[in-house]
Amino acid sequence: MNELGRKAAASRADTYGSFLLGGTEFALPIAHIHEVVNSPERLTEIPLAPDYLRGVFNLRGMIIPVIDLGTILDLAAASSIETVKVAIIEKDGYLIGLRFDATGEILKTQADERNDFAERSRTVIRGVLKRDHGKRLIQMLCVDGLFELHNISLPSDPTLTQGRQSQLAKRGMRQQCISFQVGSAVCAFGINAIQEIRKVEGLNDSALAIDYCLGTMDLRGVVVPVIDFAALLGYRKADRSVTATLGDRRVIIMKVERTYLGLLVDAISSIIPYFPDELIRFPVLSNPRQEMFIGCITRQNESEVILLESSKILTQKEVVAITQGHNSLYNLADRKDEGKKPSSPRKTYITFSVDNLFAVGIEEVREILEYPDALLEPPGLPTEVHGMLNLRGELIAAVDARKLYAREPVSARSSAKILVFKSDQIRFGLIVDAVEAIILVEEAEKIRLPEFMYKVSCGRFSEDVVGAVEIPSASSGKQGVMILNVASLTGRVERLFTAS
Repeated sequence: MNELGRKAAASRADTYGSFLLGGTEFALPIAHIHEVVNSPERLTEIPLAPDYLRGVFNLRGMIIPVIDLGTILDLAAASSIETVKVAIIEKDGYLIGLRFDATGEILKTQADERNDFAERSRTVIRGVLKRDHGKRLIQMLCVDGLFELHNISLPSDPTLTQGRQSQLAKRGMRQQCISFQVGSAVCAFGINAIQEIRKVEGLNDSALAIDYCLGTMDLRGVVVPVIDFAALLGYRKADRSVTATLGDRRVIIMKVERTYLGLLVDAISSIIPYFPDELIRFPVLSNPRQEMFIGCITRQNESEVILLESSKILTQKEVVAITQGHNSLYNLADRKDEGKKPSSPRKTYITFSVDNLFAVGIEEVREILEYPDALLEPPGLPTEVHGMLNLRGELIAAVDARKLYAREPVSARSSAKILVFKSDQIRFGLIVDAVEAIILVEEAEKIRLPEFMYKVSCGRFSEDVVGAVEIPSASSGKQGVMILNVASLTGRVERLFTAS
């Protein structure tokens, strides 16, 4: 480095930016300040985060964790968020954000103004700046200490914190995941990792040696332990009330190694398509479950979705503990079936309600969307089409299932969803009252009902029914589900637009 370069580096090392927090003034070396931004309107919370990690946000394709120094230093932050700033600091290619009440000024310092504390174990304060002949004391923050905070770890490669890679990179096949609400976070599992999603109105008592295991449920003769996922992620204590499984809550059935487990979540959100290269990696927590977090799926004007690795939800020790006393749950099913012929092929269905309960193959549904606040209503639409939906730049018809099948209208659509279907000829969305569950059905379990048994109750729906299956119901023991022929449904929608 030449003399000019050394002087420039020394100048930056002696220059600090000041910030205010809870009436106290702090300083950061300007060489480590990447930029200062307004506090984001929305932070995505990370499960199992320490209390000083407020969440993460997307800054031009980079996921930035935001640390609350007020929590660490026991300082009360300003009540107004109008002036709140986030200072993005950088070290060795990594970025984190620090939340302050307001920015201060740029300070040129002299050596005799800086008073470094003696070397100690990890700390976020490295010393004090004395200004105005000692009348103004500014606490100097330690950049190394901030990046070494307990329970914060960073990926081995700093490029993992960067956004989308070159558009020339191979994108691979579009994948799908199912998102759900758990605590205050929106998380997701890859669609292939989920066996079923069920609505369970009650659980059997169990003496499993895990705090967050609520009990067990019966899955076609297999005993499945059910875990309160929000409790596992630290959002609440395990909910053991009689209403724990009511409302929008669902149990996601997963298979970890050879064991079936149920995860109770607060609500199922949607099916989300994504490309692997769209995943944004972020620094994860240093805890036994850090391998659970794969990355974030970002969506315009919506919360980021945290994609999870299903096989890393529980540690091996927890799997052993949770299955202890149940004779290795999955093996129990194996022994039950010993000597029997191989089971028939199985298929996964999404069930939804429009007065009655119906099902379609999950592979035929491209996405599940929330019912929007408003739809485009151009003139000349068929009466069965409630409006047009803008889906990532493509307009698709939102067909009202109640009008399509001549059912009585409803006034409230608080639980309504839109199932998106796509064939070679048409892409459309079907508005249904609610999406209930995802079920796994052996073809041998499907039954052909005599037409008279469902024609009266299902009305015009019966014209597209190709089979039926019974599933458990806590209230009535068994519940019938009518399976729809999607090709027949699609043809019905196509005729709406071709009729003269």
